[in-house]
This record gives sequence, C-alpha cells and structure tokens, in this order.
Amino acid sequence: MAAGDLHIPAAIGVGGGIGSIARYGIGQLDPSAADQLPLATLAINVSGSLLLGLLVGAISASTAAGRAPRAVLRPFVGTGILGGYTTFSTFAVQANHLPAPTAVAYIVLSVVGGLACAALGARAGALLVGGPLTGASARPTLPDDPDLP
Repeated sequence: MAAGDLHIPAAIGVGGGIGSIARYGIGQLDPSAADQLPLATLAINVSGSLLLGLLVGAISASTAAGRAPRAVLRPFVGTGILGGYTTFSTFAVQANHLPAPTAVAYIVLSVVGGLACAALGARAGALLVGGPLTGASARPTLPDDPDLP
C-alpha cells in the first residue's frame, strides 16, 4: 500500500462499523439467558457465512469471466461489514458458558450450519453473476489467490 493510500483501510473501518451495529441490533432482538442456546449469535454467524459465500462466489465467477470487481468491494463487504457482523469470540465465550449438551448442540449447529451456508452461498453467488462453479473451479478463488494463474 502506497503512503497516503488509505481507501482500503477506510473501507474496512466503515464496513466494520456497519456490520458491528447490525450485529448489536440483531443481538438485542433475542437476549438469551446464560444457559439457553444463543439464537441471535447462531443466526448472525450462519447468515454471515451465507453472505460471505455469496460474495466470494460472485467475485470468483466475475473474475473468471474477466469482469473483476472493484478492488474495494471485498475489503469493504467481506472484511469490513461481514467481519464486523459475525463474531467468533462471542460464539466461543457463549459455548464455554453453556451446559455441556447445549454447548455441543450450539457448536455443531454453528460449524455445520456455517459451512453449509458458505458452500451454498458460494454456488449461489457464482450463479448470480453468470456461471456455476463446477469441476476444478468448484473451489471459489479470490483475485489475490496465489493458486490463480
């Protein structure tokens, strides 16, 4: 990054503020008791996985088709908004304080749901911009992925 070139860090910061405010608002809709499944955090993290999958799939398909998106899109939406929106630390603390059976259910739902939604989102994102992810290109790639030719 060139000296004085702050548009990417600024986009991440603004996006992070937006995502954090959204997470706070959704968290206020379901203030779970300490021993209950934290549905708000579960919904936030699983929906964030879906949205990140959509973004990555769309960027991957656009790049593969020679239509690279603006350089600020992924940092603003992916790192900023979705990074501020999702929360691994809250998930970890909540899981640690739940009764064992509830904690196991929370962890399984979060991990399996997040992975499934990310995969679904990646496929949907690619389809939305004009092409399915198939065969060797089924793994979404980003423009700065070292595996790209």
